[in-house]
Amino acid sequence: MNTVSHNHVDLAGERILGQPAAPVQLSVDALDPRIDVLHQLLADGLDLTSQVKQAHWTVRGPNFIAYHLLFDELAERLRAWNDEIAERCVTLAGTVHGTLRAAARSSALPDYPEEAMSGNGHVAALIVRYTAFAAALRAGLDEVSAHSGDAISQGLLAEILRGVELDLWKLSSHVD
Repeated sequence: MNTVSHNHVDLAGERILGQPAAPVQLSVDALDPRIDVLHQLLADGLDLTSQVKQAHWTVRGPNFIAYHLLFDELAERLRAWNDEIAERCVTLAGTVHGTLRAAARSSALPDYPEEAMSGNGHVAALIVRYTAFAAALRAGLDEVSAHSGDAISQGLLAEILRGVELDLWKLSSHVD
């Protein structure tokens, strides 16, 4: 069984000389699905963060400051979760695809409206995207759970899902 050791091993199991080794010694076969899941969730998370910031910047109307602060709070939590996902990718694979361009190419979330909207309009748009992200986290957690030996990634995704569901509840509480 191949393991990651002194050189980086890409997702096809090929050694890439000169790349840093992943510090965790799991089999390459066991890593592939986890890394794919984590990279996809990172792309979706980075995209969602930018969409929440778009809402933060363009919210208008009554209760502006409450929405403005809520959206900023949501974005900060997403940023922290994205950091955790990216660091897990590097820990397992020695690499991460964390640029905005990579996220834009890979995100499964729908595009966000660019026009200014009321707080309720942004909340409705964000509920759709948070629901999609929660579903992706659940599917990712199922995928990672199907492969034994990576309780750390399972725990990370479960904790992020818990937080996303809490934020989804907070957003939904603004809907009449």
